[in-house]
Amino acid sequence: MSNNNIKVHLTEPEIIFLHAALQQHLSQSCGAFVCMAAQEVIEQRESNSDSAPYTLLKNYAGRFKNIQQKSSTKLIFNIDR
Repeated sequence: MSNNNIKVHLTEPEIIFLHAALQQHLSQSCGAFVCMAAQEVIEQRESNSDSAPYTLLKNYAGRFKNIQQKSSTKLIFNIDR
């Protein structure tokens, strides 16, 4: 696993814009994760599987965490005023 450090000098308005964009991206990513996990639980219940919904959600959470760790890029911001 490699981390890429990106140093960026931004003005305060640019940081506010970037923060909003990151929040939107994260909410969409988490929303997609929750939808996939919920769909898996529904499919397992419809097929009368023995897998407990909690276990399925725990497995999805583990996979999501691994994906996030593999694609991590650290951003370092210096605020210019």
